[in-house]
Amino acid sequence: MRAIAVHVLSTYNMIYLVKVSPISRGSRVNSTRDCIQPRRPGRHGSTQAGAAARRRARGATLAEFAPALFIFFFFALFPAIDLAGVGFSYCNCISLVDLQLREAAKVPRSQAIDPTGGVQMAIPNSWRQTIMAGAANVDPPVTQVEYNPGIGNIYVTVTTTFNIRPLLQVPFFPKIPGLGAPFVTTISKSRILENPAYASD
Repeated sequence: MRAIAVHVLSTYNMIYLVKVSPISRGSRVNSTRDCIQPRRPGRHGSTQAGAAARRRARGATLAEFAPALFIFFFFALFPAIDLAGVGFSYCNCISLVDLQLREAAKVPRSQAIDPTGGVQMAIPNSWRQTIMAGAANVDPPVTQVEYNPGIGNIYVTVTTTFNIRPLLQVPFFPKIPGLGAPFVTTISKSRILENPAYASD
């Protein structure tokens, strides 16, 4: 009688476990806890939520990148290019004044002050044909030649005014020279006249 009661009780427990947690074919049961443990939700919903979050993050990044790129170009890169261009053009302008002064020191006064002569026209025109001067983005210069007597010598002074245009017109700096407006500079150099008699010719 006792054996029959134990058999009935064990059969009832098995039926209860099967009703509580059905086991699929081919699966392996490790313990009674595995049979009664509730099923976990699938990962399909969490994957979709993660993809949507990543798309929102990428959209926010693109929305912030465009204004940052605009500020970088118009307030950092373009002004830096213009300032570098002004410095490059200024160095080329100094080289032109050196050529003019060298010529003015060895020619008579009449040739040096002639607007169509070598100092004020021929040398600047030849200079503008060079590659370095062409990249300088400079308008035709204006030159003046003066003679100043010194102690035992006569000095010739060449003064040239340059109008350096910016390489890139930055619209946010319309009145700043070198960025939104031309950069006007005057370079003056002096040298001893090789023949003092040239000062009166």
